[in-house]
Amino acid sequence: MVVATAMLAFAGCKKDDKKAAGGSGGGATEQPDVAAPGSLSTNDILSMLPSDSQVIARINFNAIKKSTIWSKFEGKITEELNGEADFQEMKKHCGFDPMETISKVWVGGKVEDEKSMIVVVEGIPKDKMLACSDKTDKWKKDGDYFTQPDGTALAFAGDNAIVVAAGGKSPLETALAKKGTLASSADYKNVKSSVKTGASIWFAVTKIPDDATKGGQIPVTPKSAMGSVELAKGFDLDLTVNLKDESEAKMMEQMVPMGLGAMQAQLEQAGAPAEAKDAVKKIKFSSKGPAFNTKLNLSNKEVGALVDAMMKMM
Repeated sequence: MVVATAMLAFAGCKKDDKKAAGGSGGGATEQPDVAAPGSLSTNDILSMLPSDSQVIARINFNAIKKSTIWSKFEGKITEELNGEADFQEMKKHCGFDPMETISKVWVGGKVEDEKSMIVVVEGIPKDKMLACSDKTDKWKKDGDYFTQPDGTALAFAGDNAIVVAAGGKSPLETALAKKGTLASSADYKNVKSSVKTGASIWFAVTKIPDDATKGGQIPVTPKSAMGSVELAKGFDLDLTVNLKDESEAKMMEQMVPMGLGAMQAQLEQAGAPAEAKDAVKKIKFSSKGPAFNTKLNLSNKEVGALVDAMMKMM
């Protein structure tokens, strides 16, 4: 929500102004610790995210846009975005298409405090955004910052990125000072040693509220979760959820596969190709102590077949 608001609202241009004018590759490698002038390094970004972040995530859009999954949904996503007036005006008045330029998005903050969230969006050209910023009625310029009526604040970091703070100007100033200690925290060190941080998508939730799964079908209490998805050669998922105790992990190991059986039956009934049915069979579950792990590694062909089959069943 914060990312979408920042990208679309910031560049939304007033129709009255219009009249008055008269007319990485593949996610295989991690972001460098030291960046080129005007860009951001991993260390830069981590120093802007809150030191006490309980949610940390990075999405590599450069990698996603090269994937089989993206090819299946690109048309629908583009169609929906083209229906957004703000999106169209951004392309027309700011001179760039964010779908083409955005490379990565980083998120950090506390689980139960939306105002603590800091979002860093790479691939937003500062010069082009500033050139059209005076045509927006949704953001108010405040020195080097832009603020919105709901308190959200935005500023540029380098020549090709924006930082968005849901909590307003104060946390934004803190982020831009780059004094955060997240990179040296025990939580992040554990994430980096456990998660493939060079993957197309990776995330970690170091603290999950006890009532997060209240009313769910499986009576378990997740405490934390982390994982990654690599899309360079298909779909490579590695997800670990840490539960309350070993008994809950064992319960998950027994119960979750039952749902897969139902899915396989649906695919069979729908006449899905062998690649789609075999893809579901490749999902592997295991547990060790309170940790419940899910792995799935599919080729591009299997991904395509499974997505096509699932879409036909919807």
